[in-house]
Amino acid sequence: MPEWADQSKSLFPNTPGIFKGEIKKIDGATRSGRLYVYIEGFSTSTSNDPGGWTLVDYASPFAGKTLGPQVNAAPNKQNDFNNTRQTYGFFMTPPDIGNIVLCCFPDGDRTRGFWFACVNPNLGKGMVPSIGAVPLDRIDPVSVPANLAQFLLPGNSYPVGEFNENDINVFSSNWATDTLRPLHIPQFTQLIRQGLQDDQQGRGPVTSSVQRDPVSSVFGFSTPGRATNDPANDPDLQTKINTGEFNPADFVARNRVGGHSLTMDDGDITGKSNLVKLKSAAGHQIFMNDTDGFMYIANAAGTAWVELTKEGDILVFGQRDFSLRTYGNIMMQSKNVSINTGTFNVKAGAVRLETQATIINSEGPVQIQGLTTSIQGRTGVNVIGAQVKMSSVGPISLVGSTIRLNSDAPSLPPQPLVALPQYSLTETLPVGDFGWTVKEGQLTSINYRVPTHEPYLRGNIAAVIAQQAQIISSLTNGINTEQDIAGNPISPATNTTSLNRGIDASANVPITPGKSAPPSTFISQPTPAKPLGNLSQDELRAYFAQTGFTESAGSGGYSAENTLGYQGKYQFGSAALVDLGYVKPGTPQTPEALNNPNNWTGKNGISSAAAFHASPSVQEDAMYNYTKQNYATLQRQKLITDTTDNSTIAGLLSASHLAGPGNVKNWVNSGTDFSDDYGTTLTSYYNQGKYSQTQMPVIQASNESKTVVTVTTTAG
Repeated sequence: MPEWADQSKSLFPNTPGIFKGEIKKIDGATRSGRLYVYIEGFSTSTSNDPGGWTLVDYASPFAGKTLGPQVNAAPNKQNDFNNTRQTYGFFMTPPDIGNIVLCCFPDGDRTRGFWFACVNPNLGKGMVPSIGAVPLDRIDPVSVPANLAQFLLPGNSYPVGEFNENDINVFSSNWATDTLRPLHIPQFTQLIRQGLQDDQQGRGPVTSSVQRDPVSSVFGFSTPGRATNDPANDPDLQTKINTGEFNPADFVARNRVGGHSLTMDDGDITGKSNLVKLKSAAGHQIFMNDTDGFMYIANAAGTAWVELTKEGDILVFGQRDFSLRTYGNIMMQSKNVSINTGTFNVKAGAVRLETQATIINSEGPVQIQGLTTSIQGRTGVNVIGAQVKMSSVGPISLVGSTIRLNSDAPSLPPQPLVALPQYSLTETLPVGDFGWTVKEGQLTSINYRVPTHEPYLRGNIAAVIAQQAQIISSLTNGINTEQDIAGNPISPATNTTSLNRGIDASANVPITPGKSAPPSTFISQPTPAKPLGNLSQDELRAYFAQTGFTESAGSGGYSAENTLGYQGKYQFGSAALVDLGYVKPGTPQTPEALNNPNNWTGKNGISSAAAFHASPSVQEDAMYNYTKQNYATLQRQKLITDTTDNSTIAGLLSASHLAGPGNVKNWVNSGTDFSDDYGTTLTSYYNQGKYSQTQMPVIQASNESKTVVTVTTTAG
């Protein structure tokens, strides 16, 4: 190379190559992504001297503009749409001050530099592309505020931030998997408000992070999010901007709460967590889960969500109104339609119903009014009432081949129709102003599936669907269309079915072999402190003995725990223990949750499942109070009255212990049985409760054998 062409000897040498620049200032004046960076060696100034900073423009991966006025021979200066350019392309917010960007200088011109990539030299990248979640045992306890500890459950994963790299002790050969990370408070708080913190299928936390697996299969990006020292919270912000009297340091983000994210996860090392999630900073989300096969859309507050399930169900929840309008037609076709509402209003030009059978059952008055009203029956019309009145302001005409007055056998009194069976469902209720809890039996509906605010309990409802089919069949088959020998329709009153179908049907079901408690169980059962309703202390003792034997015989008695986490002699679940005050609201029904001492309240000194197992007196007291609640509910449902015999009461209480009073009411009315996850039926529990009262002679004989008789003798 000739000496005169050697650029290094020029007074203004070119600058070829790629350089690392530290961001010192973001050019807010042009609002175009330009940065002032400090590049070592470009100046003799220190990094904090603006005189040594270099201005670099943003080189987007894709950007463009229209030709605009250039297409005109004489460009027009008019500021309208046709005479101006339009821009388009890809733009990313510049990273925060202090970050490193890669810079280049085309043609070696230092005055025309560009930044085109970002470099994060730190090891922690677990918040990219979404704020990744890790299991609870990998979250540093010191990062968990006391008021949030109750919402953390062992075995679940929760969103975390990056670990503190100022502590050299965190670095080891396994730092990526062993280093504890801090709980991400803003994101976790957001999930609690939505009721999604314990949803491990991706509606809530996701594990999608570039540092989850040895070789990442996670793609996507996230925005920085608002600063924790957000200038928008300053009430004088606009004034400071207009006057220029503001401290630039106030606009430097100290930390961020998390932003919007697009996550595309091809699955973890085990093949799970295959998903796409678009989530806003506030918590709005569109979520597609390929692993579990569902799609979910929800707003940030959790007050509205839609889910498309793998099985083809469409679930919609709205805390307020659901409005639908079309200028065309609304057409629906389904197997069955069930509507559970307060008032059902329809205003239409005309209403036409065509059915195989029509049942109208009202607990109040029924009024039918029309300009003209006709009631026709092809085989007959029956009008039955305790009193029947006919009145008209005009003539009354009776026409028939024969008109009989008081010449036929009297009609039977009107019989009530069988009411639509109702399901006792779980409801999600707020806990104060923060968090949610699931309560069993708080929602009653003719529908077997009713979406709630999150957390919404999802699961296999095949048995419930079968139950619904039986209910509908019983309703449509309940109308009698048979005729007597003369061709007249048989009165529906003569074909009324029993209102206690479940109880009647139970008489034909034998007690499950091995489930009848032996005499020794009734003898050893502690006597309750007081009677309950119509049951004496000994009758209640018999019921408790049989229930304890059914629930825990052969599995540990007071220390029993089944595979679903139900506890103690009477196998209390989390919902019952919450109602009784021993477990904190929101605790799910899992062995891990109920074996976590943090989920127990400490009532009566019980601060863990182990303490509960070791306290027979506490369990017996809990059984009394739980039975008292069920007894009161059965009374409100009018299944227990002052005339109900004790054997039936014990049977209904036993059935309620398994399935809850709501399901017991459905069973009594419809005869449709219920079974739990182990296949145990409500009918079997009812019969075992009845059986307990047949063992009263055993208890009475035991009482008499313990009676001490004092004999007074006189000398003689």
